[in-house]
Amino acid sequence: MKTDMTVPPSVLQLLRMWLLGNLLMVGGLLGIWLGVIGSLETTLAILCAAVVSLSTVFVVLSVARRTPRVVVTSEGFAFHHLFGGRYYKWVEIEGQFGVIKSGLNKLVGINLTTDYKARVGKSPRPCSPLR
Repeated sequence: MKTDMTVPPSVLQLLRMWLLGNLLMVGGLLGIWLGVIGSLETTLAILCAAVVSLSTVFVVLSVARRTPRVVVTSEGFAFHHLFGGRYYKWVEIEGQFGVIKSGLNKLVGINLTTDYKARVGKSPRPCSPLR
């Protein structure tokens, strides 16, 4: 009996993130360029094309590697990113975990045990109110 469960992103989600990210990057580059230089030139077009090309390479790699994704097993679960990932055992997680929606992304929220935090050198972050 197979107990592993993989949750890969859909191609539509990755394309939506790619399009939104590129629109924001190119818009930011245009705004900075116009603010500093004051006119549009071919250098800006080349810079925008380079940024979009690099972003396209990352999206193609992400689709090919099916990342980001979450793999749930009987021992724990793993977060796989484009470059690397993290693995957590069930005994390292305190309480329940859940999926949190943040903008266009879905995140997995977990509480790690104090033993795990001490072992890996993570100190607990106190919550402070905004002033």
